Amino acid sequence: MNLEYKYSGHCELPLPWNRTMLKIKSTVEKKTGFEYNFVLLNFNESGHVKNGAHKDDEPSLDQSVVIATLSFGACRDMIFSKKGCKSVLQAL
Repeated sequence: MNLEYKYSGHCELPLPWNRTMLKIKSTVEKKTGFEYNFVLLNFNESGHVKNGAHKDDEPSLDQSVVIATLSFGACRDMIFSKKGCKSVLQAL
């Protein structure tokens, strides 16, 4: 199975699951009822760092799969929007 993640001209290769990530994965799978084969992690050093708007529209992504999002650390607002519609703000 080819699990490399390509975005914006970059290619990230997977690393093996470690014990902590496997425990989190198992918990998420039990809560959601879905199995996951990939995790994408971002590290932000402080609550002042943020990820800009982006769209998950890479051709390699299967639009029919379920995505789980977890956040650890400083509180953030996550904004979801649909192309052509106003953004909806939901504080997580």
